[in-house]
Amino acid sequence: MKRIKCILFFMLLCCGSLTCEGGKANVKNTIGNKAASKENKLEELRARAKILFPDMMEYEKISSEYFEKDKDFYIFTMKFSNIIYETSEGKIVKVPIFRGTMGDVLYDDFLKYCTTKKIMEGCIESAFDVKFKKGEYNKVLDEFKKFYGRRLSINFKEMPTEMSPYSEEEQLNTYAFTLDGVDGELSFYYLYPEYIDKAAKLEYVIRVFSK
Repeated sequence: MKRIKCILFFMLLCCGSLTCEGGKANVKNTIGNKAASKENKLEELRARAKILFPDMMEYEKISSEYFEKDKDFYIFTMKFSNIIYETSEGKIVKVPIFRGTMGDVLYDDFLKYCTTKKIMEGCIESAFDVKFKKGEYNKVLDEFKKFYGRRLSINFKEMPTEMSPYSEEEQLNTYAFTLDGVDGELSFYYLYPEYIDKAAKLEYVIRVFSK
C-alpha cells in the first residue's frame, strides 16, 4: 500500500510539474506573440512613413550621437531635424525640432531605441530642451518662438491656450497648432523674470493628437 501511495504521489507531483511548466511555456508564448505583433506593426509603420519621407533614418543607424539625455529626468536635447509621429488614427506627420540638424527619425523608433538601451523604461520623454550660456534665455526664447511661429503657424503674441504655474521658478505655457490636418500642442516652461539670468536651458514638450 505504501508503495502504491508513493507511486501515486510521484505521478501527481510529475503532473503538477508538467502543468506548471506548461503554464510558464504558455506565458512565454503569449509574451513572444505580443512582441512579434508589436514589431510587425512597427515594420508596417516604417514602410508607410518611408513612402512619405524617403530620407527617414533607418532604425539601425540611430545612436546616442543624435540626442543627449539629462542625468535625472527623461529630458532630451534632440539633434534630429524632424520627428515623424503617427496619430492613433494612423495619420503620419513630421514635426520640426528646434535647432535640429541631423535628419528625420520615426518617433516610435526613437522610443524603441531608448527602451532597448534602457535609457527610458516603459514611458515617453517628459520634455525636450535646448541648452545655452547663462544670460541668453531671452534671445533663445525669441528664436524659439520665431522658429515654431513659422513652422507650426503659432501666433505667440496671442495668449496661450493654457497657462499653469509649474514651480516657484516657472509656468507652463501651451499653444495649440494644426499641422497637415493633425492637431497638436506645443508647451514650454516660461521662466519668471527673477530666474532668467540663471537659466541655461529652455524645456519644451510637443504632442500630436488625432483630428
